[in-house]
Amino acid sequence: MLLLLLLLMLLVMLLLLLVVVLMVAVTVGGSVFQIILMKFAVHLLPLIYAATVYTCRVVPMVKRVIV
Repeated sequence: MLLLLLLLMLLVMLLLLLVVVLMVAVTVGGSVFQIILMKFAVHLLPLIYAATVYTCRVVPMVKRVIV
């Protein structure tokens, strides 16, 4: 169960990192960078969706076990 919590934390950290990178990209506004990011985002969206669904399903389980 601790491992699951650690994995969830890792996922959240990765998502935050992704948001920061996107913010920097938007601020810098490099067209090449944006194109690369767009292609990257298309691949990342299903991953992010899967991660959020997984998190929504696992968190209640973890809470139940802890409580």
